Amino acid sequence: MRGDPSLLLDLNEPTSNCDLSRTAVACNDQPLFKAPTIEEMVDERLYVYQNVSRFAFAAENVEYVDFGCQYWPAMPPEKFQGPWNHTLQNPILVLSNTLDPITPVLSGQTVAELLGSSARLLIMDGPGHTTIALPSLCVKTHLNAFFANGTLPPEGTVCPTSAGPFPSPDEDGELIREL
Repeated sequence: MRGDPSLLLDLNEPTSNCDLSRTAVACNDQPLFKAPTIEEMVDERLYVYQNVSRFAFAAENVEYVDFGCQYWPAMPPEKFQGPWNHTLQNPILVLSNTLDPITPVLSGQTVAELLGSSARLLIMDGPGHTTIALPSLCVKTHLNAFFANGTLPPEGTVCPTSAGPFPSPDEDGELIREL
């Protein structure tokens, strides 16, 4: 890069992250902090490379989603900072799927139980990591209702998937029309 690390550093800005919803939550929930200068970031990375791990630069593509919050352009109009032991003003819709190898349905059930009457659990009966791993018209319908007017699905709702992990081209086209 001939001494100009800006292309590498641009990878760390939230706009390059494909999961902007998670970045928005993570960045809006933490206190503001001053963005380090490019020189400070390069010096730190070189220090890690020289003193900690030869893979300091290889790790660039697997940085945790919160990295880059110093560049997040928005601040929420309200930020809940406690107390944490009361019913929330707005309910939370917790999503989980039955065959998630990373965040099992038991975790979704636990989160919903801990939130009590402030949350509702919507389960998708399917494999993959998170409910976006496979399409589900049922999940999409409930999400639209929740985000449009706060309507929660009935207690105990379990949605089927609308396609398997490897749909045929015909199924894929049909699904796109439905969704």
